[in-house]
Amino acid sequence: MIEACLDRLDRLTDDHPEDTEIQLQFARALANRVCAAPFADDGSHLGETSVRFHLDRLDALAARYPDATWIQSELASALYNAAVAAADGDHVADRRSAQARLDALATDYPDTDDVQRMLAKTLSLATFHDSEAGQFERVETHLDRLETLAFDHPAGDACQSELASALANVAPYQRRDGYVDDLAARFDRFETVSIAHSDVGIARSLAKGLVSTVRSLVVPVYMDGSDRRLEYDTIQRYLDRLEGLAGEYPTDEEIHRRLAEGLVTGVTAASHLAHDGRIESDEHERYLDRLSELATEFPTDDGITAQLATAHRRVARDAGGVGTFETQQRHLDRLHELAYDHPHNDDVLFELAQALEDVASVDGDPDAVVPVDCESYFDVVEAAALAYPADVNVLFQISRGLVTAAASEGNAGRFSELRACIDQLEEMVTEYPLQSEIRIQLAVAHFNATAPAGKAGRFDQVHSHLDRLETLAAEYPDTRREVHERLIKALFNTAKYQGQADRFDALTDTIDRAEELAATYPSSDEVQRTYALTRFTAATAARRADRFEECRIHIDRLDDLVTDYPHVPEIRRRFAKALHGMMDALWSADRVDEARATMDRLRSAAAAFPADEELQCVSARALVNHSRNAGAACHLDLLSDHLDQLVTLYESYPSGETALRLAQGLFNTVRYRGEAGQFDDLFRSLDRLDDLAAKYPDGDVPYLYAKTLSIVSKYLGENGRSETAEQCLGRIEALAAAHPADEVIQSRLSETRQRNAVEE
Repeated sequence: MIEACLDRLDRLTDDHPEDTEIQLQFARALANRVCAAPFADDGSHLGETSVRFHLDRLDALAARYPDATWIQSELASALYNAAVAAADGDHVADRRSAQARLDALATDYPDTDDVQRMLAKTLSLATFHDSEAGQFERVETHLDRLETLAFDHPAGDACQSELASALANVAPYQRRDGYVDDLAARFDRFETVSIAHSDVGIARSLAKGLVSTVRSLVVPVYMDGSDRRLEYDTIQRYLDRLEGLAGEYPTDEEIHRRLAEGLVTGVTAASHLAHDGRIESDEHERYLDRLSELATEFPTDDGITAQLATAHRRVARDAGGVGTFETQQRHLDRLHELAYDHPHNDDVLFELAQALEDVASVDGDPDAVVPVDCESYFDVVEAAALAYPADVNVLFQISRGLVTAAASEGNAGRFSELRACIDQLEEMVTEYPLQSEIRIQLAVAHFNATAPAGKAGRFDQVHSHLDRLETLAAEYPDTRREVHERLIKALFNTAKYQGQADRFDALTDTIDRAEELAATYPSSDEVQRTYALTRFTAATAARRADRFEECRIHIDRLDDLVTDYPHVPEIRRRFAKALHGMMDALWSADRVDEARATMDRLRSAAAAFPADEELQCVSARALVNHSRNAGAACHLDLLSDHLDQLVTLYESYPSGETALRLAQGLFNTVRYRGEAGQFDDLFRSLDRLDDLAAKYPDGDVPYLYAKTLSIVSKYLGENGRSETAEQCLGRIEALAAAHPADEVIQSRLSETRQRNAVEE
């Protein structure tokens, strides 16, 4: 249909070549088609309906009307979207092709702002992707071109904004040799242009670039757990430049808001480094003081006030994380005051609610050194709700605070206080029946409460929470699904603790309720996943109680779920783990044939999903246990088959995990055959272990190799094969020399030497 419309427009342009409106509409339609037709993941981006095809049509139209700048602008927009699509699909050649065509177009139309702007956006995009790929010479070229664009078009802020983004893109890589030539010098040139034109728009773009650069230097380390080292001096230099820029525009709120963002990031970095002992412990206070000054200078700017609140919350969180609770409370008090002073600032209330959650995690911890009373901070939010009873955002923060407080009380075993929090939520639902978010928070609170109540054996309370979730879903159809999603999770909690308490009759009822909910939402992967977890929990409880028939029923139901939801990995992995547990229990009960059949079933399940590496690891762990059980029960005929399967798994999925499982399988095989005086293929197995220990020297594989050598040496000596036993001793000596600090391996060496000496 779309292609037919485009073809009709194409014919109209031929029939009416002088009608500029038709030409424009055709150009716009082609550009929209490019935007809506991204590259395919499999690389199949050629053909009639592809990005390239429509770009070529638009290119031809633009060539036909070279003086129509609006058509050239549509072509530029399409080329930019093509570059984005190519980048998303990791089609580097096509991204660069689109960029080159756009660069040529910009050269032909230097005065068409839309074309120049699209080139700037494409160059900024390229700096990100080429930096990630380590193509720093290309990055330099992109930045040079962007600088030219930004400096040649100072009247608007579009090109300057893209240059700012590009500089932030490359900032995280400035610690690497051979990439961007002096990022600071590029900011110097940027600042020179800003001063020369006295253009606040350029200054704002510069501020954006500086604060984005500071953030890019901090976030990967602090938030994402990167192993990169924070370069605090560099961060300070950029913040100083940002401060200087704010001084040049003392009344511009946007630039000062950027400064506030940068100062918050400085607080984050300083707090992080102070706890590592790398800078003075109060360094972050300098940034906090400046933030406070900014909030005073711009009292009506909610953004700056919110940044100050964010800074206090982060310092409080870091302080609580290292046990400096006095510092934590001081900053929470300041956040407390901000909330009182700015009760209508949603962002401040949000930070307060976040702080409350951070505090609750300490308050609910019985091992906390100085537990903090989270109720006092909840009072602040409650006061704000009284002051602004119709403010939906404030009400939502109140409900979140109550949920957090309820969870804290439940974790600490204070059930009457937990009930009081839920009662307050119930009152809010009654008072504001149209606020769906509050009802969802009430559902979350009831769901959360099932865990501590079940853990404490308070099953009457558990059922009370379950029943309320059911009535809540029935009373409010508009949030029924959201409440049911919490209900099935609450049923999972219930099943877990019922199983631990051997309440199997009640557990059956819980499973039935969960199955009914799962049948209600067959298209919800999350509901089915939770239902599978509930079945898995029930299977585990039944197996531990030797209720094998019940366990098998749950496993069969999991098997059905795997068939119905093959795209949900967690379901098949739980099925595999349930089979693994069942197999071990059947071996312990001396039900060998059933154990072998269960292992075969697990192998089939793993074979059905060969690309699921985690599932293969479950299969490997089960094979190890199966071989150990088979060897202990003298079923030595099974060992070779199990070992072959472990070898295949390791060769297909080489990793530390599969290497460990293969080493365990080799140990089981050598050990039980050695006990029986069977030493066929002994050195082949030892050679495999030797190779694994060399490839994975830092894990448990070398220890297993030493243990295997020690035990097989013992069996060889007992069977009168002292010469071969000495060869094993020589291997342990070589292994011990490679691991001189490993006390366990050294102990095995000593033990083997003593035993061989006695046998001689």
